[in-house]
Amino acid sequence: MRSVHTIYILSIPLPLDGITVKLYDTVKRYNTVLHESAYSMRIIAIANQKGGVGKTPTTVNIAFALARAGYKILLVDLDPQGSLSEYFLADQADIQEITIYNALSDLQRIEPLTITTQIALLPAHDELAGAELELPSKVHGQKRLAKVLSFYQTDYDFCLLDCPPSLGILTINALASAHQVVIPVKTEISAERALKRIKNTIKDIQTLGVSY
Repeated sequence: MRSVHTIYILSIPLPLDGITVKLYDTVKRYNTVLHESAYSMRIIAIANQKGGVGKTPTTVNIAFALARAGYKILLVDLDPQGSLSEYFLADQADIQEITIYNALSDLQRIEPLTITTQIALLPAHDELAGAELELPSKVHGQKRLAKVLSFYQTDYDFCLLDCPPSLGILTINALASAHQVVIPVKTEISAERALKRIKNTIKDIQTLGVSY
């Protein structure tokens, strides 16, 4: 079973370019830690069951920081609200016919959308909400994302999972697939409770052997 490392990121209102530059410097400094040769694609989940903490902006900035460091990135939108997809695709996000929902339902590889020469996206929209009802009844429902991501192992250096604001089946799939978890937090009292809940969920996944 893989060991999941947890990273906490404090959500602060810095300009996007400033965050990207700082993350880029961090990636350059620690790239040997972030990308170990034991994995052909490093999977990082950006998760917190609390909404409004900056999961999508964090995902975007990490992606561009890694791209600036020379890596190829696969972004996966796991939020039925489709914020990550909307960020890149604007009003085209809601009309995508093939999304991560199809990949999860059929356990098939779908062709990622090209964002830049180094960044690609598996999009999502409100259709993905159906997966919350369907996946629990499917065989190995908590590991289906890991199987889907295995189809891209040799194509990308990193995969970033933008999780929904819940600890439902989609987030559990992300945590079970990830090598590392980034938890954006705000400086407020409720953040401590949210951190405890998601850390307990990660421990449960490791203890119960849900990791792929």
